[in-house]
Amino acid sequence: MVTASKTLSLTVILVFCLSLLLAGCGELAKEPTEAVAEPQEEPPARQPIRVEEAIEAEVEPVQPVETEVAPAQIPTVEMEAEETVVTETEIEEQAPAVELALKFSPDDTATYKVITEAERSVKMEGPSEQRPAAFKGGRTGSRVEMTFSQRIKKVDDKGNAIAEIKIQQLKYLATVTDKTILNFDSSRQGDSNNPLSKLIGLSYTIELTPQGDVSKIIDVNEVLAVVKGTSQAHMTGARLFEQSAIKQRHQIPVLVTAHEKQMRPGNSWSSVKTFSFGMMGSKSYERIYTLEEIKDINGQQIAVVDMKAVPTSETAEQLHQEQATGLLTQMFDNTESYTGRLTLNLSEGKVEKCTEKLRTEWVAVDPAPEIDKEPSALRMTAIRNHLIEKIDSTARKSKKLTSSPRETIKKEVQKPIVRPESLIIPKYSILDEDTHDGPLKVQVVLNILVSGEISETGLKALLNKLYSSIKMRKGFKYYKHPTNIYIYAFTSTERYESGMGQWIAMLMQSPGDSEPRISINERQIAQLGVKPEERFGLSEEKRKEIWKQLVLSGNRAMKESEELYPLEPAQSLRVGQIFKLAKETPLMPELEPVDPMEAIGRMRKLPPSTTIKVLKVAMKKQTPWYPWYFIEAESSSRISLGKGWINSIALIRQSQIDPKQQIEKQMDLEKKLSDKYDNELAKKYGLTLEQLKEIELEGVTKDWPLPK
Repeated sequence: MVTASKTLSLTVILVFCLSLLLAGCGELAKEPTEAVAEPQEEPPARQPIRVEEAIEAEVEPVQPVETEVAPAQIPTVEMEAEETVVTETEIEEQAPAVELALKFSPDDTATYKVITEAERSVKMEGPSEQRPAAFKGGRTGSRVEMTFSQRIKKVDDKGNAIAEIKIQQLKYLATVTDKTILNFDSSRQGDSNNPLSKLIGLSYTIELTPQGDVSKIIDVNEVLAVVKGTSQAHMTGARLFEQSAIKQRHQIPVLVTAHEKQMRPGNSWSSVKTFSFGMMGSKSYERIYTLEEIKDINGQQIAVVDMKAVPTSETAEQLHQEQATGLLTQMFDNTESYTGRLTLNLSEGKVEKCTEKLRTEWVAVDPAPEIDKEPSALRMTAIRNHLIEKIDSTARKSKKLTSSPRETIKKEVQKPIVRPESLIIPKYSILDEDTHDGPLKVQVVLNILVSGEISETGLKALLNKLYSSIKMRKGFKYYKHPTNIYIYAFTSTERYESGMGQWIAMLMQSPGDSEPRISINERQIAQLGVKPEERFGLSEEKRKEIWKQLVLSGNRAMKESEELYPLEPAQSLRVGQIFKLAKETPLMPELEPVDPMEAIGRMRKLPPSTTIKVLKVAMKKQTPWYPWYFIEAESSSRISLGKGWINSIALIRQSQIDPKQQIEKQMDLEKKLSDKYDNELAKKYGLTLEQLKEIELEGVTKDWPLPK
């Protein structure tokens, strides 16, 4: 419906927009960055609603480019308020309940890609002769794409994890009124001298919670040190590692707001998020999350959560000061779409993919156009997109080089291949086969060694042939045929035995797949038929030997630094080591008592300041990841308190060690040891450090076998 206020001339609107555009599109160029702040006082609301707030902070607007001496600033960061509203829903008793939470384990590594887009545009539609001469529309915004590895260094008894984030790739594109003012791509050779390129390979440390929140930002000194400066690139880099930007990058809002421990398909919850659209005011949306389904894929339990948002006035009184009150918003018709989706691997406790997409448009049509002419219209659009996607993960075997062979793998849905007469299928032999016959699935995993003439089409034909044969197998207890089939093809036993997924081709088929899917490792395909070359006076076989020593020396440096500066010393005490208790600690008489209740009755509690000496280290079958210590205790006055068993869990946080300082010491020592071992290796083979780095890069590029 057109209100009376919309009958104002479109020229009034154009003049207002023009004034902002000529000022550098300051309000149109801000990039949103979420951050959860300290909980605020809860406002009155109907039960069982709980409201949590996030603080909104604004920064200086972008200035226009006037000369080459005064370059334009990069579109900056805008914080947006968010309130969580958790609503109760009726529980479906028929469906099993699950916990939507992340899981962490030490040395587990995963690689993620995060993309954040923020764009605002102004466009005038209609006859060009009716457009004011001074009007200039265009798009202003930014797009950030970061690929990083996430290595879990430590997990506390609450499930919170200290994660080391290593930057692998970075792209940044910023525009102001259609003019590109920064375009950086770390994979582009021409950008190697850009200050942002120094971020590649560097790390920062954060603490993550099972609820998908960033509870602490522990250490960003390494990345901030290389982006100190006044250039556009330096300031952009610094903004990427502000606390709010880091939290947005790693936070999973759908999990943060899901306060119920157990969820069933069909359960819903919601949170209110407020966006600031500059001159168009602020707008609140209720994001309604629904646990859509839980399905089995490749033997993994996958939860899918759908999000649909609707405009809301639930917290209108609180947000009153942030809402637009002028005539401008009343002059526009508004359409919007705000959706999201989460795919969570419940078995691994990892996010597979999480997206949120907002698009809102304001359109004002000239209410008094000239007779027989198309009316002019002003269209303003705001886009906010956020994506986090897992590229790969592996339970790390302490490899220094985290580049994964899967990073350049091409995936496709593969239909059965009709073998032409000229097609040559590689020869193969079976390395290993494993069959699981259970009530939930019949799974066959086949590992093969391929040889002879190898090509991409030949590999696909071979995998499909083997798949067809396995699919027809019978004689299982619960199913007529296999339900899950995985076939991995390797070009050498070394690649197979590395345990790092260094296959050249793989086929996978699970109950949710209509056809088997085949993946090809393009890095290995590219090396087929390539003759080995001599470099630095060394054969390729000798360089492979050096490559393996590089990996092992990196492992050694990391292991030694972690042993010398452990994040939680209580988890790695050794026989003969002395430890002083900081709080009352239970002492059990036996490790595996026949009567646990009787043993608990004989349990004693050692007072603070007691000194214990480790006599033996053992693991219980029920908790093989937490060691138990057989100790001899002595009071602060040197009186013997006897012997017994202490669970290492009871010693957590009794060491009085600052995790931040410990991580800094770890990283500093690891770098020194790595440099030392690299120098020794270079000297041993008569190489320079630069040549050693070239061999390291060659090993990654050619996907050479990693040591066991």
